[in-house]
Amino acid sequence: GIIRGRAGVCLSDNTQIGVPFQMLRSQGKDAAQEFKIGCEVTVRDTTSEHNGKIGRVTGVTRGGVGVTLLNGSKIGVPQSLLLLNEKPAESQFSVGDHVVLVTESAVNGSEGTVTGITRGRVGVELSDGTKIGVPAQQLRASGKSAAQAFKVTDEVEILDGDHSGKTGRVTSVTRGRVGVSLMDGTLIGVPAGMLRAVERTPEQQFPKGTMVQF
Repeated sequence: GIIRGRAGVCLSDNTQIGVPFQMLRSQGKDAAQEFKIGCEVTVRDTTSEHNGKIGRVTGVTRGGVGVTLLNGSKIGVPQSLLLLNEKPAESQFSVGDHVVLVTESAVNGSEGTVTGITRGRVGVELSDGTKIGVPAQQLRASGKSAAQAFKVTDEVEILDGDHSGKTGRVTSVTRGRVGVSLMDGTLIGVPAGMLRAVERTPEQQFPKGTMVQF
């Protein structure tokens, strides 16, 4: 507030003081201008147990910002202790992207493939076939999409599930799942995260008698 030429100021530790105008200098945008409800932010307070955690802004008042963390905890943080995550998390992912979950739940660290995006939540198929929906901010990109990583006719090895250890050839790539024809002729569809490309030697790629073009 402003009273008789003095300005009321809320410091970063929430202490409230009154000082003459000549003792103040503008520092840019206020909290309401910089942090809009729904924005994704990261807590930057080395003295707090929440340091480094990510959440979304739920309200702004007198320079303090209300934040709901990924685990559901609701905290109030001074503006100066927040970092705005400029790019909305949901805009970072597309169907077929390979992702890693970053959450405080039991699936933390699990890998999977994006299957869909709706209202800020991302559908993910984990490497074991489990399908879940999580907030976009609980995901981190972890490399190439299925379409980028595997091409039709590529030789691959299955890393998990009933066919773990078996090899085959890619027959199709659709919505983050890869169609594979195993050596015994069995056709299966698996998430990209369950596959590893098999590097072939020149002898394997070009058996004697193979027609080639220079």
